[in-house]
Amino acid sequence: KKINYTSAFKYALFFKFRVLLAFLQIRKIKKKKHIVIDHTIKQNCLNQQTLKPEPGNYNLQYLFDKLDNDFVILDEVEVPKFSQRNSFKLHSYYFKVHKNRLNSEYVLFMGFCSGIVRKSTKDRANELANKYNVIKSELADPLDILIINLLISLHASSKFFLFKYFAFRKFFGEYSFKTISSIDENSPRIKSILDAAKLNKVYTFGIQHGIIHDLQPNYHFTAEDRKRNVTTDNTLIWGNYWENKLYNQANYPENSLKIIGFIRTDIIPRLKNNENQKLFGLNKDEQMIVFASQPIKDADMRRRVAFDVFAGVKNMKNCKLVVKLHPAEMNDVDYYIDIANDAGCSDIIINGTTDLYLMISKAAIVITSFSTVGLESVFFNKPLITIDPLKQDIQSYYKDKIAFQASNSAELSDCIQGILDGSLLFDQEIYNNYLSNQVYKIDGNVSNRCIEIIKSHNKSNE
Repeated sequence: KKINYTSAFKYALFFKFRVLLAFLQIRKIKKKKHIVIDHTIKQNCLNQQTLKPEPGNYNLQYLFDKLDNDFVILDEVEVPKFSQRNSFKLHSYYFKVHKNRLNSEYVLFMGFCSGIVRKSTKDRANELANKYNVIKSELADPLDILIINLLISLHASSKFFLFKYFAFRKFFGEYSFKTISSIDENSPRIKSILDAAKLNKVYTFGIQHGIIHDLQPNYHFTAEDRKRNVTTDNTLIWGNYWENKLYNQANYPENSLKIIGFIRTDIIPRLKNNENQKLFGLNKDEQMIVFASQPIKDADMRRRVAFDVFAGVKNMKNCKLVVKLHPAEMNDVDYYIDIANDAGCSDIIINGTTDLYLMISKAAIVITSFSTVGLESVFFNKPLITIDPLKQDIQSYYKDKIAFQASNSAELSDCIQGILDGSLLFDQEIYNNYLSNQVYKIDGNVSNRCIEIIKSHNKSNE
């Protein structure tokens, strides 16, 4: 693959300056007890006090705002791919010095400077490469062969995550942290850090940040996985439904789940006191329909879903369609414009920067496929439509009777019209019961409960 040398040069500068800044940060973390990882792309989040948008971590910002001096935030920026089609962008917030943050590039740099880390990485990577061939020679099933070939093709990534693991193992061996917490705890990017922490007797917390469905292998384990203790020591989850699902279907260890609620909802009590704000210059007669798009892995299905939404909305009077881009789609504006033009729907707004909860709070209808946004629309008592061409009902929104289902543009138009004219109504009691089962409390105090649980582990070990 051709290398994007501009991106490579930008990242080299980025890495150098972040390491230099970290030498100023590292002196201030020796007495810290707890780490929380910040690894998401910054998005506009509403400040809880002013309700003004500020760049932040969409999932954990309200937790970060309440952390005291016992905590340090590990600022983790993903190492980019340097292929021609990928672009690494520099942002001013990468280079700010915060007293309670540490740039993860420091850990990688110190790992690279360590002969032990380099040798351990090389030895384990070679051992892994040899295992591939042994495993492949014993396989006959075409699907098994496909999987092992995929693993072989990703060996460079595996080697990097091994290096990251050994670098962080060295780091945790030099400090005395009590706990480390993160969302996305089962991805290789984060698990390589958490496993290194575990080896050094640092207690690990995973934090639920999205809906967990049956097609997510990184939240479903076998009985053997449970014996090997591959999950975080505790996982902080939203509510009773998720506790039952993870214990009964996903093989999570007994007593490893703690219910706290959904951190992101801490803004909702403030938003409900701000009903009069208008968005996007809509007049008082226009109804805003929010389509929460997703980077669906099946490219044909992704396009079909978007086309059906545009085609289904284009003839709706006094309605404005707003496409709320998924964080992984920030460079896909032209993609959706092209599909909208093909569908004959030109009067749309495509937005990736406005706070999602602010948009939902002002919406008349929310449309999605199987995004967590479907659940979040229930937080605001908004009518939900799932656009579901194959009627898979992946998140069971339709089965649970909190969404209307449309499999094509005509059905979508009928659903929208029915909601707007009052002939389609959701059952308020079902909404309330669903919500109480999914999310413990929406009271503005989820972050406080999260901090209390993390700190309680520290007290129990003092």
